[in-house]
Amino acid sequence: TINNDLTNEQPSPDILFQAITRRSCSEQMDNENFEVLGDSFLKLMVSMALYYRYPSASPAVQKQLKNYLNVKKIVFRGNDANWLPPGYNKINETELTTGQQYSHQNAKRKAFSDMIEAFIGAFLISTNYITTIKFMDWLGLDVMPNNTQDHVVEPPSILRSNIATNNNIQINEIMKNFFADRVFAEIETKIQYVFKNKAYLIAAFTHPSNYANRITDCYERLEFLGDALVDFLVTRHVFVNYNQNVTPGQQYFSTHDNEKRVFAIQVK
Repeated sequence: TINNDLTNEQPSPDILFQAITRRSCSEQMDNENFEVLGDSFLKLMVSMALYYRYPSASPAVQKQLKNYLNVKKIVFRGNDANWLPPGYNKINETELTTGQQYSHQNAKRKAFSDMIEAFIGAFLISTNYITTIKFMDWLGLDVMPNNTQDHVVEPPSILRSNIATNNNIQINEIMKNFFADRVFAEIETKIQYVFKNKAYLIAAFTHPSNYANRITDCYERLEFLGDALVDFLVTRHVFVNYNQNVTPGQQYFSTHDNEKRVFAIQVK
């Protein structure tokens, strides 16, 4: 049971049972869609943790770290992990009879990592984001960028390091002039959202080759974070609306089709 001050909700026993049921069990349900949902949320949380912790790291370095962390999600000793269902006792395999053949199972390491992702998906559909993150932290997954006082670290500055040393009045004046010269206000009107920190909007439209913007970094780090967010939102949409009719493979192609559409919008 996860300590949760916001809600007493927990995944129900049938949801938890589905989260540990692989397709090879030939049951009426399996954990694969839960796994896809949990995997996309894990990707998002790892991306956010890397974005917060390594403000000076390039997107390429962050991607390598993310791939490493995704591979090392769950670590087990040995090639196989022996799993005993609740209520079963450990027995001597040399004395195993035909009637006892289902008293234990040998599960591959990947099966455990898949189940962990499925558990994350189960918490997502049963509780809320905060509870799910607490569950992931309880599992030992390093997804909460806390400081030494156990508080979430402040978001890294989007400003260039050479301008961040200026005082706030100078920075605000430079940003205000650049914002007006490039007509960024029209973008806010189009998307019907006014940014409190205009630097994020400026950075989101700054290509790495653009030398006119001397205020913020380019959009690459924001793109790294946005990619994980789009992946999760598309996966969540498919799961919520088409869960019973879409296989994990179809979810994968649906997610990447939407990424291509985002790319097409950028090209236009």
